[in-house]
Amino acid sequence: MSIEELEKEIQELKQKLQIKENELRILKSNDENNKLRTSYSDNFEKHEIEKYCRQIILPEIGIEGQKRITSAKVLVVGAGGLGCPAAQYLVAAGIGTLGLVDSDVVSISNLHRQILYNEVDLHLPKVDVAFKKLLSMNKNLNCVRIQEKLTRMNCAEIFHNFDVILDCTDNVPTRYLVNDVCVLLNKPLVAGNAIKFEGQLLVCIPGKTSCYRCLFPSPPSRECVGSCNEDGVLGSIPGIIGVLQSLEALKIIIGKTLETDFQKLTIFDGSNCRFRHLNLRTPKPDCSVCSSKSIIKLSSLPEYEEWCGLDSQETIANYPPIVILPSDQRVTVQELVEWNKINKKYLILDVRPKVEFEMCHLPNSINITLKELCSKANRDKCFKDLEDRFKKEINSVSILVLCRCGNDSQKAVQILNENNSNKNLSFFDIAGGLYAWNEYIDNSFPLY
Repeated sequence: MSIEELEKEIQELKQKLQIKENELRILKSNDENNKLRTSYSDNFEKHEIEKYCRQIILPEIGIEGQKRITSAKVLVVGAGGLGCPAAQYLVAAGIGTLGLVDSDVVSISNLHRQILYNEVDLHLPKVDVAFKKLLSMNKNLNCVRIQEKLTRMNCAEIFHNFDVILDCTDNVPTRYLVNDVCVLLNKPLVAGNAIKFEGQLLVCIPGKTSCYRCLFPSPPSRECVGSCNEDGVLGSIPGIIGVLQSLEALKIIIGKTLETDFQKLTIFDGSNCRFRHLNLRTPKPDCSVCSSKSIIKLSSLPEYEEWCGLDSQETIANYPPIVILPSDQRVTVQELVEWNKINKKYLILDVRPKVEFEMCHLPNSINITLKELCSKANRDKCFKDLEDRFKKEINSVSILVLCRCGNDSQKAVQILNENNSNKNLSFFDIAGGLYAWNEYIDNSFPLY
């Protein structure tokens, strides 16, 4: 081999060596990058680290806390004013499994406080609408939809698969049912309530804290129980309480709730933006569900509606009908229409609160509230005003008493008839109130 040939071969070998060295450098670089990625890919993907980084960097949470959140299963009972914000913040925090229990559909009166829904969702099942919107917040979410009413027959089976339960309902029988099953299944419970300008928050940890029955062994009377439908609520109030429910649930999941957090009832007054905390006693030694003397078992849960003094329809309708007047003191909305056709003389006495009367009322109506009629001075003034209005009438004049659903109007007629000394004034109840007017006569009349 000549010198030229040998030099040429050496040059070719140098070029091959350079190519191989470049390939080796690339392989080493990729290997280093892979090693760097494995430091987080065992637990979270890159986008998950970036998504939850603001809470992961909190010392109280960290990677371990985020792993607990991602593995947790939380059930939200009630997808309404409390359940919507609670569910949204839980999903935003990265909850792995979220259950939603609600048998209701979206109605227009929900929209000012149930912020998962809008007008295009009207009449659709709440759990279906919530499912789609929550899934858009977290594609990895396992959302369990349960579109049925929670009862003593299905409650334990539903609760069994979840770690923490949020009570976001608004009726008394369900509160007791949720509490009892949580205690018997040893499930942490975060209960919320909101009405008017006030909200309440209670955390119950079986074996550590008082349960709902410890605080309220007997249900309140029907007259003492309010609801958003009857008494109203400012939309921000359930929003605040629902967010606090999600906070307490997350603290339970990551194990950062302090012992002192349990032993209090939190009350929020939205009218002055103040929180109050009522310290609670230890669990009652004779509590019927959480004590050693418990008489309530999963196999023999009570009839909660009956125990609370309600019939089965009252947990569905906010205005269960009452009948306290004889039929000859009641007028149907259909009869009122006929009266109009024959020009029969009458006046409607609307006994709803003033703010409701101003919102909407029927023609030929005046407003004197039931509360005012309970006062002798106001009642006497009412009679005088009516007598002055119809003093030129020869025949008897019918005063038709109206309210929202036909309950308060019957009470008002009773009061008026018991105190009426003018034979020219006859008082009648409009059966079913404005609900009946909307259903049978004019469905364009606002129903609230």
